[in-house]
Amino acid sequence: GVRRFRMATNGYVAADQCEPDLGVELNGDGDLADCVARIVAPDGTMTPAQPRTQTVTALVKALAQAHRWQKLLDSGEYATVAELARGEKVNPSYASRVLRLTLLAPTVVEAVLDGRHPPTLTLEMLLRPLPAEWEGQRPALLANK
Repeated sequence: GVRRFRMATNGYVAADQCEPDLGVELNGDGDLADCVARIVAPDGTMTPAQPRTQTVTALVKALAQAHRWQKLLDSGEYATVAELARGEKVNPSYASRVLRLTLLAPTVVEAVLDGRHPPTLTLEMLLRPLPAEWEGQRPALLANK
């Protein structure tokens, strides 16, 4: 199915909760290796991210996982991160770090989705504490680009 994320000034929120400046849509049948990323403009037009012939990277998989987990929290399926971690069979600390990916700057997410991020950008780097402000994330993560 399709899961659409739209960006607000404080990060990604559900599509029906804000007017986006930019959105990201991940489309796949549940297998993240087969998902297709598209950029969704405010008028609803979609532009595919740069075509990829290789499988989806660990970074894209983590972004998709973060948004799936956030949706589970937002829907009330899980009330807390600890409950989500138990249900997903992961460490609560790891779940918290992955969930922080929902707060990445749009420019960072776009660079990851279309493969323009530096090769030095790793999932390990994304899971470390990052600046809360979007302006500080770009130089910290995309400085080599």
